[in-house]
Amino acid sequence: MPLENNTLNDLTDTKDWVKQLHSVRSYTWSVPSDLAPVLTQGVLKSPHLMSEIVQFFTKRGAQVFDPFSGEGGILVGAAMAERLAAGCDLYLENVMAARDVGAYYGRPAGNYWSNVQGDAIEFLEGCVERMPESQDLLFTDPPFGINHGRTQDKGGKVPFQMTGDDTQDIGSFKTYEQFYEYLGRVAELSYQLLKPGAYALIWLGDRHRGGHYRVVGAEAQPYIERAGFRLKGAQHFVPTPPNVRRQVFGWGRAFVPLVDHQTLWIYRKEPS
Repeated sequence: MPLENNTLNDLTDTKDWVKQLHSVRSYTWSVPSDLAPVLTQGVLKSPHLMSEIVQFFTKRGAQVFDPFSGEGGILVGAAMAERLAAGCDLYLENVMAARDVGAYYGRPAGNYWSNVQGDAIEFLEGCVERMPESQDLLFTDPPFGINHGRTQDKGGKVPFQMTGDDTQDIGSFKTYEQFYEYLGRVAELSYQLLKPGAYALIWLGDRHRGGHYRVVGAEAQPYIERAGFRLKGAQHFVPTPPNVRRQVFGWGRAFVPLVDHQTLWIYRKEPS
């Protein structure tokens, strides 16, 4: 039975695709001040928006997993949508922060969701061994800023270091190829874990390093499709907060890489 709100399943001709063209809307979000002190990364995604996305791609009671759970925005959002969610993160401080986020939004850990500390591939290998083809949605935000250190705007500041010395931290890999190979392995295991017809949603943003503009999501696509997934679409999220000092996009800046946006790459494990 098809998902009631999801029209991406059977887009076949021009008429079907045209229906998807006029879909841009604005969404206002800021981290609640009560949560800011407990967030070590400072990049919490809105649980309310994550809940909306989960509802589009799954039915109530579905099982969702996030192997890069960070501060828990996706897990808590899934719980708000009454889906069962499980995840892991490499760092204990993120796991603990996620529990604070869940408590803040009235979805404490254990109430629809859980997460553990650990490496993403080890987490997925354990899941595949115990319960293959059991999950309804992969929804994740891997640390795609490869070896990018402290990203500081002119006149601004970022109060956290975005890389570390841990060799398991894929955000500290020296090359994008290492990252893509790792992501390909994540995709392979996730493919085995998902039910036929289920979706894989992966946040990936472009990067500009050393004079080279990397279209990260497009470059990662062959590694993800190698696992068996089929790309169904992409949804772009462009931040426009009033205090941003740089031009995000616009006339006169058309040739400046759009590195401030994020793209949600939408893959599907096609039905058998």
